[in-house]
Amino acid sequence: MLNFTVVVDDRCTACGACLLTCPERALLVAPKRPATVDSLCTGCLACIEICPRDALTVTARIGSGQVWGGPGDPRPAQNRGVAP
Repeated sequence: MLNFTVVVDDRCTACGACLLTCPERALLVAPKRPATVDSLCTGCLACIEICPRDALTVTARIGSGQVWGGPGDPRPAQNRGVAP
């Protein structure tokens, strides 16, 4: 089973658009920026699509191994939905 994590970077202004868009309510308000409830995230990417600052990426893992997305992904940024 895949486990997804939303990674929020420093471009986040805590506008809340991602919180309101997530159909699974997998994002929570944290002190400075949203945090993910990994067990709820289905990897639908709605949060990434709505973010006005391109501050989000989604990583997927099987167990402890990274499958795609996020820091360390060997694919070029434009091929993984990340602003260069």
